[in-house]
Amino acid sequence: MSVSNERLVSIYRILIVVSTAIFVVFYWLPYFDSPLYTVDMNELRKWDGLDAAVEVTLTVQVGLFAMGLAAPLLMYFFIVGSREIFLLTTLTFAAANIGFGARVLMPLDMFLGGLVNIADGAILAIAYLTSLSERWAQREK
Repeated sequence: MSVSNERLVSIYRILIVVSTAIFVVFYWLPYFDSPLYTVDMNELRKWDGLDAAVEVTLTVQVGLFAMGLAAPLLMYFFIVGSREIFLLTTLTFAAANIGFGARVLMPLDMFLGGLVNIADGAILAIAYLTSLSERWAQREK
């Protein structure tokens, strides 16, 4: 059974909106969710970033956050080059974890991060492996 192109565009765009909304919550949640956890869990969180090779300054955080918002926005409107930008952004987030040291994430953070990863994978699969890939090919001509 095949999905109509209009239906696929709807699914694709819903995935982008949902993924981006969850990303926003996931990215800033650690600054607001401490009341959800015990004192010990919050103490443990202070070890996040232990032995990091990269100092995660506010500039780095805002830069990564901006990338995480811009890339899906470009994808939503099928902007030329947006698939590559989205893929690069996804890979940047994955690679950044190598330099950010030991990570300590709370259960809700892990859950939301997992949802974002799954949704981003689905977005990339739809963008590259379905008939929607033709939208970028047409615009690149």
